[in-house]
Amino acid sequence: MFTFDTVALFSLAFFTLYSGFLLFSGALSADAVRGSRRGPVAKLNLPINQWLGALDVNYQGALFLLGIIMVSAMTALMFLEIFPSQGKAAIVAALLSGLICLCFLKDFSDRRTARIETELTQAASVMASIAANNSNLTDVMRKTAVILKRRVANYIVLMAANIERGMDPEQACQFLKNKYRGDGITTFCDMIVTSASTDIPLSKGLAVGQKVMTDKEKIRLSVRAHMSGVQYSSLFAGLLPYVLVPVMNWKEPGWLSTLAEHPNGAVILLSAIGCQAIGVLWMRSLCSGKV
Repeated sequence: MFTFDTVALFSLAFFTLYSGFLLFSGALSADAVRGSRRGPVAKLNLPINQWLGALDVNYQGALFLLGIIMVSAMTALMFLEIFPSQGKAAIVAALLSGLICLCFLKDFSDRRTARIETELTQAASVMASIAANNSNLTDVMRKTAVILKRRVANYIVLMAANIERGMDPEQACQFLKNKYRGDGITTFCDMIVTSASTDIPLSKGLAVGQKVMTDKEKIRLSVRAHMSGVQYSSLFAGLLPYVLVPVMNWKEPGWLSTLAEHPNGAVILLSAIGCQAIGVLWMRSLCSGKV
């Protein structure tokens, strides 16, 4: 069974290893930015790199995976502390914890992308209004950035600077598509490219793009509003066991020992964790709100 000393030892080991991991990955990231005689460190083409980039986390995906592996290892050690003879069950518990960590990371990335799409929709509306009296695209973009003063303002200014330097409009917007993967991002970039490279009047081109983005944003917000009750219910149901177990173990100290000492205790506990993991992934898919 768990004791305070065991938990403290595991926690100390985990945070010591993870702090070393952060320092090591931070050093590599700094070397990649600064460059060296060998040239910059190349990042592996992993989806996790894009998720971290969307969250402005300047760590390489492979090294961040090492942190998730360490979390999984801690889960396995804690499981073995309760059930010393259940090695296979501990491995399954570790895999489940790692999978849930990856899913949460992707969810955070999707939330950031959705927030950027919302801000770009607002930017498109402002640009369409300014373009009614201004036919210069880059001037409209810079004035929009001054009005918004949000995260996307820097991206819009960078796009305008790229276009003014003579860069192809598609290439000028490519950095934003690489950083965030979303339909709203693509629509905004296509609107800029079309306005910069065709003879369509600027006000008309921006108005069409703004309408498409606004309609999509309305649908997304409607879906999110309808699913908000399900999300909060799922959160309450998922966190409730982790609130009840410490309370019940405090009221009845030998309550958890019965499960740990039972021959099938590991199977019961792992089945419960597995069912919860499946439920989290299922509800995550249902409540994603993607349109």
